[in-house]
Amino acid sequence: MENDKTLAEKQAYLDKLVQDRGYVLDYHKILVKHDFEAMTAINRLLETVYLKDRLLDRRTKELLSIFGLILGRAARGQIQSHMQVAVDLGTTAGELLELVELVLPMAGFATFQIGFAAWCDFFQVDGLEPTVARFEGGRPA
Repeated sequence: MENDKTLAEKQAYLDKLVQDRGYVLDYHKILVKHDFEAMTAINRLLETVYLKDRLLDRRTKELLSIFGLILGRAARGQIQSHMQVAVDLGTTAGELLELVELVLPMAGFATFQIGFAAWCDFFQVDGLEPTVARFEGGRPA
C-alpha cells in the first residue's frame, strides 16, 4: 500500500513534485505525509493534463490555470505560484496584467480584484497617489 512509504520516500516524492511543478502548495505537503495514495492519484492526473506537453504547451497551460484560479477565487498564494511558473516560462508582467484584466468582462470587479491584488503583490508594483483629499478603502486618507 502506498501509505506504507517511509518518510524518506515521501520526502523524495514531494521534492520531485516541486521540481516538476516549480512550486509547492500546503495541500501537497500535507497529503504526501498523511495520505500518500491520494496525493499520488491527484498528481498522476495533473501530470497528464497540466505538466505534460500535449496539444497545449506548459506556458499556455499556466496562463489558462491562472485565469481559472482567479475565476475560482483561489487563494492569492496559489495564483502567485502559477504566476511564478509563467514568468519562469517567459511570460511578462504586462502579459499577466492583460490576462488579469480579461477577468473583468467575464466575472466582474470583485473577482478581478483578487487577481489584480495577486499581480500587484507578485510584481511589487505601486501606483500614483492622489494629491487631493479622498476617502480610501474604508478609511480616511
